[in-house]
Amino acid sequence: MQQPLYLVGEIDLRRKDAPETSRAIIINKMFIPGIKYLTVSHNPGGGVGAIDAILPRIEALEPKAEIKGEDKDLRSVMGQPVHWTFAVSMRDMKANKWLKYRGEIVGAIAEWEPDEMSAEEFKGFNLVWKEVSHLEVTMENEELLYYDFWERELRPDPQFAAAKRALGA
Repeated sequence: MQQPLYLVGEIDLRRKDAPETSRAIIINKMFIPGIKYLTVSHNPGGGVGAIDAILPRIEALEPKAEIKGEDKDLRSVMGQPVHWTFAVSMRDMKANKWLKYRGEIVGAIAEWEPDEMSAEEFKGFNLVWKEVSHLEVTMENEELLYYDFWERELRPDPQFAAAKRALGA
């Protein structure tokens, strides 16, 4: 069976403590971070090659966004861990159906980089979140990704659950 093709319709980003402040008109892009496992390299002296063994843990997550326009609210919370929500409408091209793609980020905006200014373009800037302790993503209320540093939880990933069971946790 052919996998669906999704077209992004609209995007919004809001602080959870200020849900009335929408960025739907100024947000241009939202980047959900990729998952990258930490590895340990082993190159045995008597072997024919090296291996990078995967650990049951991931590198720090860094969501990103591209904004057009000025947003003083974003500047006012830079460097502070804040709870964010984002919403995306996605069209399943094959089924011709609009789907809800939602998420939450708890982290601090640690990078704010302005675009070059020109007379032909909107002023913009790029954001990067660091210190991300929670990230979740759902599509049509189905969990696609759940990460919580404090709960020591990453889903989906059977390695994490197996490693926690082996620890006795």
